[in-house]
This record gives sequence, structure tokens and C-alpha cells, in this order.
Amino acid sequence: MRQWLVGVVGLYPRTIRELYGEETSDLLVNSPTPVRDLADVAWCALRDRISQQTEPMTMLRARAGALTLAKLLLIPLGFAITLVALTPVLGPMQFTLEGLGISLGQPESPGYGILGVLPVGLLAWWLGRRLGQAGTIAAGWALVPAALALSMIAMAGVPGPGMILGETGSSSMLATLCWGVGLAALGLLVRNLMHRNRVAAGWTAGIGGGLLVLTLSTATYVFSGGAISLALPPDFSAVPVVSREHAPYWYLGLISGIYPDDAGVSGDFIMLSDAVKALPAVHTLCTIFTLALIAAATGSICRTPRESH
Repeated sequence: MRQWLVGVVGLYPRTIRELYGEETSDLLVNSPTPVRDLADVAWCALRDRISQQTEPMTMLRARAGALTLAKLLLIPLGFAITLVALTPVLGPMQFTLEGLGISLGQPESPGYGILGVLPVGLLAWWLGRRLGQAGTIAAGWALVPAALALSMIAMAGVPGPGMILGETGSSSMLATLCWGVGLAALGLLVRNLMHRNRVAAGWTAGIGGGLLVLTLSTATYVFSGGAISLALPPDFSAVPVVSREHAPYWYLGLISGIYPDDAGVSGDFIMLSDAVKALPAVHTLCTIFTLALIAAATGSICRTPRESH
């Protein structure tokens, strides 16, 4: 497990890795307080990544980098608070649509379905483009998912309030780690496609890959034992379980509120919604934010001679 934690050293810029990578890796492997040291190393690596510029480092740039990192770390919390705040407002709308035969999101938490994701998603898109056009983040395809994932993992580890990201904190952390790694790989692909002026291919990869990453992260939560029992259908026990055969549709069903037309499957999704809570919705908003930032930052590169992203 300690050897696996050494991967966080890869977040540092190359020049720093070459000078201090071996020393930092030994620290993480042999540290008596690995969790604290991991957090310290991750913070320093992300700060250095944000502050990396072609010009010499100054105190002003260091402060700007720290401020940008603080903004990134607060974004998932802001999304989660906004979704919770929207739930009472969207409740009456949810019930009205249900009365008309239109199912959008879970009745227990309409803010976590498409009714909440759509308006907050527009805000996430605007924030991502604004930060991307500012041109202050180096290697945003790696840095932004790492910072957002680190923030969500910290949120999930807080007893009580952390349950907004799922009933089982360890499953939320593992699902978020899966999301962060997948989104970083997708961000690199989208950046490279758009940098080569293949905009249509970039957006196709971004949308399709984003749905795939979100589907896998939701499935990771369930399969890691996130307060849900799994069974192969048909299941005849008295305890409700979630069927494995619907795993590819878990994410889309939770967000859209439209489930496979099978007997009893709606009960599975209601139980699943109770367990994962806002995790799929927050992952969705962070995905929108990240892809918007990468697209805007790549556009800034194409318009100017700077290559710092």
C-alpha cells in the first residue's frame, strides 16, 4: 500500500521529480505518519504544478498559484452545497413532473438528478471556461482532476457531512480515485486532439469518454461494497439487492431517472440512489468543469505563442 502511495510524486513537475523524487518516495514509504505526509506531498506537488511558468518564480506567482489551488479544492464542496440547496426548490417541480408521467431524478433527492445537474452544470461550464481562459494552470489535464479528486476524497472522509457523497466513505474515496485517474487520461486525449485542431473529435471523445468515466466510477462505488448488496438475477431473498446486470446503466439511470423496463428494477435504483446520494452528480459537475477548462485553455494556447498548459 505504501509503495502505491509513491505515485503521488508523479504530480510534481519533471525538474523537481528529478532532483527530489527519490528522496520524497523514501519519505512516503518509511514515514510513521503516511496519511499526513501524503497530504503534504500532494499539496506541494499541486501547488508547484499550478505555479509552473516559463518565467522565473516570484512571490506574486507563488501566491497566485496557491490561490488557484484553493479555488480548485473548494469547487467540489461548492457543487455539493448547491445541489443540496436546490433540493427543496426542485421538490415541487419533481412531484409535478411525476404527476404528468415524467420521471427525472429520484423523488427523494431531485437535486441529485438531471433537474439539479442541468442548471449547476451550466455554472460548472462557465467556471471552467473562465479559469481555462485565464491561462494560470500548467498541465491542467492532470492537475485539475487531481485537485478535484483530492478535495472530494477529503470531503468523503469527514464523518457525518461526508455522507453526502455516499453512505460508505471508503467506497466514495475509491470511486473518486477511479474518476480522477480516468478523467486525467481523458483530459490528456481531449487536449491533444484539440491542440491538433481536431475539435469535433475532441468533443466526441470528451462526451463519450466522460460518460464512460462516470459509469465506471459509479460502478466502482457499488462493487467496492458501498452499503449495497449485490446479487445475480433472479434474486429471491427478502432483502432488496442491486442486480449486476444493470451495472452499465447505474449512472445514467441515477442521473436521468429513466430505468430499464424490467420488473422490480425501479426498487434497485431507488436503493442505489439512497446509497450513493450526490456522488454521481458531483462527479458529473466536476467532469463538465474540467473538460470546459481544458477546452478553453487549449484554445488559449492556439491563439497565443505560450505553451505552458
